[in-house]
Amino acid sequence: YLKYHVNEKEILTLDLQDFFPSIKFELIKNFFLQLGYSDEVSYYLSTLTTYCDKQEKFDDSQRYLPQGASTSPYLSNLILKDFDNNIGKFCKNRIKYTRYADDLAFSGDNIPSEDIIDFVNKELEKLSLKLNPKKINFMKQNTPQIISGVVVNNKMQLPKQQRNEIRQKMYFINRFGIESHLERIQEKRENYIPHLLGRIQYALNLNPDDLELKKYKKDLQEIYNKVK
Repeated sequence: YLKYHVNEKEILTLDLQDFFPSIKFELIKNFFLQLGYSDEVSYYLSTLTTYCDKQEKFDDSQRYLPQGASTSPYLSNLILKDFDNNIGKFCKNRIKYTRYADDLAFSGDNIPSEDIIDFVNKELEKLSLKLNPKKINFMKQNTPQIISGVVVNNKMQLPKQQRNEIRQKMYFINRFGIESHLERIQEKRENYIPHLLGRIQYALNLNPDDLELKKYKKDLQEIYNKVK
């Protein structure tokens, strides 16, 4: 979904505050009821897919979608379906809109950011959800435009700081060897090389044409084949 926001003049990103914990039991139960399930079945399905602290386990109003459960992203998307449709209609063809869990992104040539924020807030009120006021970002092309931790100015890639971090690690590995590098940084994880390979591969997934990263991947794979 990030590719839709590449090379845009302006980008606005918003974040839903306490996303999963804010999607409460009653909201989920009502969703199942609207699908046509009986009150009893809706109750049990909502109980099965929600969580609450032990001291409040008998208080259904305190139950919420748990972070990390496989059902939570699916349910949240279904519950926010009308929200996404209404935001999409508001944006029409002049503004690109995407949502990934609690991250909302808008891009275009001339974004009416205040109008968007006002409309989003009104739609969120229907679901008893709120925006995180500390995570409202408006970005023009002359600054790093970052969505969900990925730079999208001219192409998708990792932020400069993360690219430099990978570059530095690979410099020391290639110059002094993997054992010396691990000793210098006091790294004791056995999966350090696969972990670093994973980070490089993720960066390549964003930008497959990055020749520097391709070389790092090749070098690291050769080192891993020798030590495993």
